[in-house]
Amino acid sequence: MPRFAFYCGNDRAAVAELEKASAFVWGDVENFAVGRFVLLVPRERKEDKAHFSQRLVGAVAGYVRRTGPVVNKSTRTTVKNSQDCSDFLSAILEQACWPLSDEWTGCFAGVAFCNELKELVICNDVIGYVPLY
Repeated sequence: MPRFAFYCGNDRAAVAELEKASAFVWGDVENFAVGRFVLLVPRERKEDKAHFSQRLVGAVAGYVRRTGPVVNKSTRTTVKNSQDCSDFLSAILEQACWPLSDEWTGCFAGVAFCNELKELVICNDVIGYVPLY
């Protein structure tokens, strides 16, 4: 089951209820908000399954991997495979490559919001093993 929750809208009471429900299920919750989009993830999982910047926020449940050369923008190094959540979110939003190319594989469900583009993407792999509620 995905371990993230999200809301896109202006109802602050709905966000408060979502935060309360998420904390009941997961314990400590990290809240990422960009514009009208709010993403909640368990605090202990935020580093590997969620990404947040002023432009882009999102999360992935399950795993997603890109085969082939990938350039890490922060270190300017090339790695053969990438399992980085930010690479995945960048590919589906900033590079507008949905559906994903054959370089991507995995068993995942994901959500991403780009504040600059005002675009929300909700996706899962072709099999759909990881449900998205």
